[in-house]
Order: sequence, then structure tokens, then C-alpha cells
Amino acid sequence: MKTLANGEIKILTGDEHQFRRTIKIPTKTEKKFRVVIRGLHPETDPCDIKSELSKLGHFVHNVTNIQIKKKVEPNNKFSGQTIVRLPLFFVDLEPQANNKNIYDIKNVCYHIIKVEPPRKNKEVPQCKNFQTLGHTQNYCFKTPKCVKCSEGHSSLNCPKSKNSKAKCTNCGEGHTANWKGCFTYKNAIEKAHPKKTTAVQRIQQKPAKPVTQKVSFAQMASSSNENQKGPLTQTHIQQKKKRTVAI
Repeated sequence: MKTLANGEIKILTGDEHQFRRTIKIPTKTEKKFRVVIRGLHPETDPCDIKSELSKLGHFVHNVTNIQIKKKVEPNNKFSGQTIVRLPLFFVDLEPQANNKNIYDIKNVCYHIIKVEPPRKNKEVPQCKNFQTLGHTQNYCFKTPKCVKCSEGHSSLNCPKSKNSKAKCTNCGEGHTANWKGCFTYKNAIEKAHPKKTTAVQRIQQKPAKPVTQKVSFAQMASSSNENQKGPLTQTHIQQKKKRTVAI
């Protein structure tokens, strides 16, 4: 342990296992196996889903219905929001050898279902404590920074009024640190999810080689003929002379 100048305590661990135990980060073998069940009615009791999956040999940790927020009046900018329950359920399984067998299940609670892996989130995580990109507040022990004014206090305790100008702590521009249009966030997205280029695009991106010498069409044709037929010998020259005399 080491005390820094700003009063923070720095802890150095000997290996990865000590580091994970210190800040309580789960390893790959400890993480829950999450799937999505599609096709069940939103009003289905999660306890019924859990009991049926348990009978099929799966150790279910949690079952939750997926919900989204939706505007009451879609065309009204100031409309209120309501919660809509979807026919989708998150299922978290305890890590077991048979976890992937859940994809073979076709019926649950007298409904035809489809089990899918959850969609990957293409957004870059952002810490709500220090506002930096690439990690979350669960494992952040740095001094808080405000999402609005970038000063050293939490966002909930910001003393400035709502009408005061914002300042991003990542780029220094006049917007909040969680704005998706920030060029720092856009650069992080491009690094995390680079765009795939086609073969045609890769060829177009290659610079054209400059021509160093002026070569006429007759020279190119003669060189190509020589490459196809081989070098001219003395007999070839004599045969050409005979043909020209005969003509």
C-alpha cells in the first residue's frame, strides 16, 4: 500500500487473482451465462420459466422480462414516456458444462420459443464517476468528476445552475461528458468497432505507382513480343531481312 500526494491510497497486488479479489471482478469461469428467450408472453411469471428450465437440468440464477421506454405520443417532442414490456426474457445461468444445451430447447410454458445469445452492445462503456471511456463506475476509485462542468465533485452534487454552460472533461468543448457526438467518443467507437473494408475499397486506397520513364507504345509492344517469343537471334534477323527483300 502507498499513500499518494492527493490523499488516495494505491494498492499493488502480486498477481491477477489478488487484483480480482481486491476489487471483486468476476473471472470468466464465475460470470453468469446469459441468453435471451424469444416468444413468451410478457405476463409470463419468471418463476414458472425458472422452474421449467431447472427441470431440464439448468441452474437458473435469474429471469427478467425485457422492458423499454416509449413515448406516449411519438410525434410530440414533449410527450411523456411509458414502459412497454416485450415478449423477451433475459435468463442468467450459473456457469455449468451444459449451459449451451439451452439453445436446443424449443418449448417452455406451453409456448414455442427461440433461445438466442444477447446482442452485443456496440457502445463504449463510460464511467459515471470519473467520466472516462473504457470502464464503468463499479471498478473506479478515482476522485469524481462532474458530467456537466468537469470539476472535482459528483454529478448529483453539482452546485451550478441548469442554465450554466457545460464543459466536457474529455475534450474540453462546451457540452456534457456523456454526449454521443463528442469526437473523443466517436474515436473510441471507431477503435472498438473498425469498419470492414471490401477488396475494391482496399485496391482504391492503394496509391498509384508514378511513371518514372516515358515509354512509347511501339517500345511496349516490342518488349512484350520479345518476352513472349524470347530474345531475337541472328537467324531471326536474317529471316526478317529475307521477308522484306521478297516483298
